[in-house]
Amino acid sequence: MNQDIIKLARNLFFDRAIGSDKKEYYVPTYQSQIDELRDEIYYSEIESQCFYVAGQSGAGKTTALNFLPNEDILEKFVPIYINYRDLLAFDDADIIDVLLMFAYKFTEKDEKLRKKFHAEIQKIDKTHKKTLETKEEQQKGKSTVTGGDGKFGASFSFWNFFKLSTDFFAAFRMDKQVRNTTREFFTFKKIDLLNLVNTIIAKWYELYGTSKKLIVFFDDFDKLRNFGQIHSIFVDNRSFIEQIDCKKVISIPVHLATNTGFNLPSTKLIMFSIKFKVNPLTTVSYTHLRAHETVLDLVC
Repeated sequence: MNQDIIKLARNLFFDRAIGSDKKEYYVPTYQSQIDELRDEIYYSEIESQCFYVAGQSGAGKTTALNFLPNEDILEKFVPIYINYRDLLAFDDADIIDVLLMFAYKFTEKDEKLRKKFHAEIQKIDKTHKKTLETKEEQQKGKSTVTGGDGKFGASFSFWNFFKLSTDFFAAFRMDKQVRNTTREFFTFKKIDLLNLVNTIIAKWYELYGTSKKLIVFFDDFDKLRNFGQIHSIFVDNRSFIEQIDCKKVISIPVHLATNTGFNLPSTKLIMFSIKFKVNPLTTVSYTHLRAHETVLDLVC
């Protein structure tokens, strides 16, 4: 009996969403929202459509989204889940982090895709180096034009910085200096990062030749804590996310639902909130009571 209780506690541990392997524990709290979202996804003809979901952290959005792909959705789409909880520092995040970590997680378990990812990083690095070598040649006899604080001159190789790290992506989440160096390098190359992501997606279709379309679930953005950075990601730089070449379901910080800079007329936003209905027993009792009082008034 003790082992059964321990096993149950582990299955329902609060910081892990229930997946399809534990569907016997799942209660469809947000069935109407999930049905609405399924219809939106299934019938949308926009290849890169974004669907945003908002709700309080811990309210069960992740679990509900885990159960979103039903037979109809799986007939048309291949779902991929990217949990940003283990990829971002929630008090310090940037659109560059979002794009780079998308590429990393999307390619993590596929050697061919990972090679393509690394090749694209090297290509960006070589283009950067060649551009600065040309500028430095033009500026002979003058101060070197490198942009920013001059840290990323032609002698700097982001690829070397990337590959020499024992575990770049673990360091990226934990080490602010690694994040700063990466962001400074890509500050004027965000479009290159977007193109890198879309190149990898195109490679995925090439490798797997499926007639189904990708749908990617971006989870845990609702846990971001820096309001300025949230605005930067989802308002100022939102177009970078929306131009990723696949349908996307994105959990967002709940306060963005009322942000007029984010919640535009064209925004597909679904609120995951629990509504309590009036207790029918209470309603009946109250109605009966009022009827009884009316009878007493007439008798008096």
